[in-house]
Amino acid sequence: MSFEMDVVRLRRFCAAGLLAAFWLAMGAPRDLSAQSDASSTTASRGAVGSSGSESNPSNSAPSPSSRPRSVPPALGTACRPDYWIVSSRHCWQHAGPCQVVCPFEYFRVGPDGRWVRASREEFLASLVPNVPVCIVAHGSFVPFASVVADSRWTYAWIRAAAPEYPLHVVFYTWPSEAPITGIPQIDVAILGRRGGFNGFYLAQLINLIPPDHPVSLLGHSHGTRVIASALHLLSGGQVQGHTLDCSSPRRPLRAVFAAAAIDHNWLNPGERYDRALWGVEYLVNLQNHLDVVLGLYPLRKPFSRRALARSGFTTRDRHRLGWLAGKIAEFDVTNLVGLGHQWPNYNRHPYIAWIISPYLYYTDRYDNPPASTERVPAGSMSSKQTTGPAKRTTTSSH
Repeated sequence: MSFEMDVVRLRRFCAAGLLAAFWLAMGAPRDLSAQSDASSTTASRGAVGSSGSESNPSNSAPSPSSRPRSVPPALGTACRPDYWIVSSRHCWQHAGPCQVVCPFEYFRVGPDGRWVRASREEFLASLVPNVPVCIVAHGSFVPFASVVADSRWTYAWIRAAAPEYPLHVVFYTWPSEAPITGIPQIDVAILGRRGGFNGFYLAQLINLIPPDHPVSLLGHSHGTRVIASALHLLSGGQVQGHTLDCSSPRRPLRAVFAAAAIDHNWLNPGERYDRALWGVEYLVNLQNHLDVVLGLYPLRKPFSRRALARSGFTTRDRHRLGWLAGKIAEFDVTNLVGLGHQWPNYNRHPYIAWIISPYLYYTDRYDNPPASTERVPAGSMSSKQTTGPAKRTTTSSH
């Protein structure tokens, strides 16, 4: 029996190593920009506990009178981008005895593609009242240079889907580089846990935005874990033994998961992020049954479930969620994405941007389909779903 158990453990270890190798090979984007990422590593660790001696930024937005009046609004187009990158890369990445607060770094990216360091006050002053704010969270193995380079393409992809509607776009970036230990399967586990911890910082960023702004969240791979963690915390949940110290203002929240690298049951009652659905209007899950990286996801540790992107919310999940299941919409993008897992496998398809656009823009309707010859996934949208989220939550696929 002992020999058999040793064989099982060896097989699981090898499978976990294979998973990590696939993740590194297919999930790690190359550095697409020559811009240095030194700014993400040279800043001092400024986050301290709530009882620390250093001054911490408030979680609430400053009053309108304290904001700079000369900052132009960050409202661009697909061809003339204007968006923000907000970084927690220099902040503490472990839970301690007190809740940590991150003094974010802010970078504004203009039409020329250059990024300029700015202040929190300038960030807030660039937000037009009542305009939705879309926050994009990347996955693991993404250096800062890749965030800078790929954010421009992603911004154009999002804005081209509904150019007639205003939208602020913010790219939230966290320290997701590898190697950490030199052992791939351990690095994947560390980055997954780090992604969950960054839910605190993402929740802090959401609370920083004035409550008159609806917020939409778009996550990829481990970025969906960052978002699920933040939503759980915003509704009073606990992550890694801690809760948010401050109350969260009520505001509309929506989320879109792409290549979701979380267990499919983690949003169920009694599970890791069981409060994530409490505060959202809608949660969209983009299913890809052929994602080769996430196909190995259940092998990363004993008793792990299938990844949400591969399985979707199962019938049992929906039954356990009860009325909360009515907030979920799922779209099958397998025919478009295929074996891919990387973010470019998603943001190169105008159709995917179009089907999620009502959730990001809060339009609750579909206007102009993309002028594209790409094949639309069979069964991904029924005729009853073309009026927007209000209809789709009741007719989404099971």
